Amino acid sequence: SFGMAAVEVVALGVPLVSSRTGIIEQVITQPEFLFQPHQPGDLAQTLRHLQRHWRVTPFDASGAQRRIREHFLIDHTPH
Repeated sequence: SFGMAAVEVVALGVPLVSSRTGIIEQVITQPEFLFQPHQPGDLAQTLRHLQRHWRVTPFDASGAQRRIREHFLIDHTPH
């Protein structure tokens, strides 16, 4: 799945916690914001970690936005 809603949120610069599905790992490369799908314990651990370390774990919005532009803009897709 492409995950258009997730990509749109990140494109706006909003921090996103996501499961490691679809193309999201090509956009969000920080493992602190990703968890294994169908693993509620992993999601809980990810959220606890972010809650405890939010001030020292900034979301790399500009890097994620750059990766969106590089890989997913219409002018970069095969014709």
